[in-house]
Amino acid sequence: MVSNESFRKSFIDSSIRIARLYGFQGLDLCWVSANSSSDMTNMGLLFQEWRDSVNSEAKNSSRQELILTAAVQYSPDVESASFPVDSIRSYLNWVHVMAYDHYMPEWVLMQPCMTHQVSLTQIMALAHGLVEACLQASWFWVCLSTVMPGR
Repeated sequence: MVSNESFRKSFIDSSIRIARLYGFQGLDLCWVSANSSSDMTNMGLLFQEWRDSVNSEAKNSSRQELILTAAVQYSPDVESASFPVDSIRSYLNWVHVMAYDHYMPEWVLMQPCMTHQVSLTQIMALAHGLVEACLQASWFWVCLSTVMPGR
């Protein structure tokens, strides 16, 4: 969809229409399979065109501007491509960092998580590891990208 300008426009127009119809305050894009430089470039174009359309729609309708967000991987770099950080910074209000399913302690792979053999210490270690990994991932986006100043 994002590689074709008319498809992007159709998506943008319909997303704004649906948001207004159902009284949403904003829209969130979650594109998990974006992993090439072409995908990331087109994602940046989508964000720019989406923001322009949202601004225009708000101005023409005298309504409040819709919030635009995106769910992003825990690292700005995905496989052989990087998220369009400059476009994200310029055109989105914030990002939702998907910081899950990327860290698993080795002991979990060796035994089921919730059996009678698993001690409370092991469960707490897992919880601490997951929280720490999520915080590191979120901090990575903020430090590396300075994602949303002033929004």
